[in-house]
Amino acid sequence: MRNSPHFTTAAILCLALGIGGIAAIFSVFDAVLIRPLPYADADRLVMIWDFMGKTDVLSRHNPTPAEWIEWRRLNTVFTDLACTQPADTTLSGDGEPEQVPARKVTWTFWSVLAVQPMLGRAFTEEEDDKSVRVVVISYGLWQRRFGGSPGIVGGTISLNDESYEVIGVMPRAFYFMPSRDIDLWMPASFPRWMRRNFTWHDANIVARLRPSITLEHARESMAALSLQVTAKDFRGPHSVEMYPLREEMTGKMQMALIVLLCASAALLLIACLNLANLLLSRGAARRREVAVRTALGAGRGRLIAQFLTESLVLAGLGAVAGLALALPAMRFLETLVPEAMGAVRLTLDWRVLAFSAAAAVAAAIMFGLAPALRGSRVAPHEGLRDGGRGAAGGRSYWFQHSLIVLETSLAVVLLTCGGLLLQTFEHLRNTDLGIRRERLLTFETPLFRYKDFDRRVAFLNAEVEEVRAIPGVIGAGSIDLIPFTNQASATFYRLEGQPGDVVPGQVALIRNVSRDYFATVGARLREGRSFSLSDQKSDSPVAIVNEPFANRHFAGPSPLARSSSLGI
Repeated sequence: MRNSPHFTTAAILCLALGIGGIAAIFSVFDAVLIRPLPYADADRLVMIWDFMGKTDVLSRHNPTPAEWIEWRRLNTVFTDLACTQPADTTLSGDGEPEQVPARKVTWTFWSVLAVQPMLGRAFTEEEDDKSVRVVVISYGLWQRRFGGSPGIVGGTISLNDESYEVIGVMPRAFYFMPSRDIDLWMPASFPRWMRRNFTWHDANIVARLRPSITLEHARESMAALSLQVTAKDFRGPHSVEMYPLREEMTGKMQMALIVLLCASAALLLIACLNLANLLLSRGAARRREVAVRTALGAGRGRLIAQFLTESLVLAGLGAVAGLALALPAMRFLETLVPEAMGAVRLTLDWRVLAFSAAAAVAAAIMFGLAPALRGSRVAPHEGLRDGGRGAAGGRSYWFQHSLIVLETSLAVVLLTCGGLLLQTFEHLRNTDLGIRRERLLTFETPLFRYKDFDRRVAFLNAEVEEVRAIPGVIGAGSIDLIPFTNQASATFYRLEGQPGDVVPGQVALIRNVSRDYFATVGARLREGRSFSLSDQKSDSPVAIVNEPFANRHFAGPSPLARSSSLGI
């Protein structure tokens, strides 16, 4: 290495890029796809979704609490099922008010996941049925808001201006869908009307398979059961989809991480091919050295061992440099961990170090074996004669040429894929969303203190006017759901001329907005006008529809002044 500093530097840098890249990708691959989930026998947990086909705005839909009740009563493939729903909560009283992400969960939630609070207990079936105001909090909220005081268990907190008793604190590592940031779990306590309503799609349902039941068997059984249970739905019966919990949490990240790991392996292979060519070329200059060693009695196995030892030293130094390069890459890759999984701090733990060591050994064999085999075949008289002339003789270089061709081919594939990804990213950035995204800010306002609808409207109007008066603000509007954050708010509707005695199966996504919303987000109307102040109190309610809705129902003449009924 001292005698060939330029070669050594090039070799270590080449290996550092390859080993560092694959080590960084493996760290997130391990965190997302390999490490066990914080539930006992997590491979037995599945998520269940309604498959609505063409009967709703989404083909895959959240189930309903009514379905959970019937599935739990009639199924034969699960030990139990648990249901969770979104909850809007504001924590107040002790300190500044804080919007806290929360979920309503059934009492079976804890047994299905096989988890228990770190402190205290979980709520019971009786507490769930009787709507008792108890709550289990996360470890993060316990530390952030209550300083980790054990006395919080048994104490009361104010949620939406109502007192709840804290009965448990979950472990630090616990998380569950749909987000790692859930801080409160309270009893679902479904009201009577929700227990019979098969159109209230807002639930997540997780189930634990019986020990002898396979996933395919469960899918077939639940598909048949769902058709039976939802036969009373006026839209007609529908089936279900079922996925393992890890697959549900990782989503499309699983395929993306596999592709990234393969790409980083290809990068390491290119580095090995490049280094193998360098070693083969360098081996020609070492023919005299090999010939002298052979003449002094070194056998071929001894020579191969020496060459591989040199390769291992290079690979080890390349791995050390690669791990140094991997650390900053890990900070970026942490953002790839799905939101539904726990927060991960990627580090050089024993898994990553062991994988990096294995990659270094494999790389040393890949780039060192061929030069070792070729270099150890030199006969003493040939090596001394050729080496004396400073040439390698008339040997064919077809193998080195093949390595160059293979290396170039892999590089072209990676560069092409990288170019396509950059092109896709650019297209996504330039996609016309129908609104102006630049300098557009959003925030959410809890309205639990305004039970009356008119008071809510008055508060929102006043709030929008206050925001508009802030220096630098040129427009302000309100919407009940921030764009691109939720698609589940939908309504049935009936068109003009459709019979009023039959509930239509037509469903459309719906948003409630203030009169200046479209101007604020920069959306342009193709026809008609925006809302006015008088529309809020009008005896003839008005609506704005999008182009697909208009084309579907009002093809030909203008849809303006046509009527429909919403919220049936």
